[in-house]
Amino acid sequence: MVRVSRVVVVVPARDEEADLATCLRALCIAAEAVDVPTRIVVVDDGSRDDTRRVAASLLDPPHLVVEGPGLGVGAARRRGVAVACGDHPDRSGTWVASTDADTVVRADWLVRQVTHARSGVDAVAGLVRLRAGGPPGLGRAFATHYGQFAPGHPHPHLHAANLGIRFATLHAAGSWPLHDRGEEHALWARLPEDARVLADPELVVETSPRLVGRAPRGFARDLAGLARQLDTPGD
Repeated sequence: MVRVSRVVVVVPARDEEADLATCLRALCIAAEAVDVPTRIVVVDDGSRDDTRRVAASLLDPPHLVVEGPGLGVGAARRRGVAVACGDHPDRSGTWVASTDADTVVRADWLVRQVTHARSGVDAVAGLVRLRAGGPPGLGRAFATHYGQFAPGHPHPHLHAANLGIRFATLHAAGSWPLHDRGEEHALWARLPEDARVLADPELVVETSPRLVGRAPRGFARDLAGLARQLDTPGD
């Protein structure tokens, strides 16, 4: 068994006051289910709304709300990792989980990741599901486009909103790339050749069906493309 001594969860957020509370409440439940200390770090990356106040009202120490560099989501994730792990005396046993401020994780989200980490997995990629409330037909179109995957079988998807990685592996890859889109793909391409990577179809988060997101070329843009195919207004 590979030792895991603590978990860090990094959540970049910009103008996310509407969804952040739901995200953080779910994360706190997931953190309480893990048998090692867990720290949630919200990186407020240039918000113009009450994102920081919402985060601060829900997170007590050891959880943190920090200022981001304002350079995009990749840089925000990197900032969160640096703050959470930079001065910790035991970084070798740290597992870093990544999600987004408009997601809702399951109660076992971190437990599954820690179980994988203890089995020797260095990085794990999960799936996303759409929450209810999007344009009519979007959920069905997304499910068809995305695909269905049986438990125990790998999947082809990679989302920064549902990802976990051993700190040593992240450090060897140079931390999160400074990208405003596709930062997870750039990170995966830089993983050490001997890194053990797993695509777990039972590691699931629910994400917002919004068609206008905070990253200009992110997941919401892809959903808007599906919505246009349905002749659904993309606003």
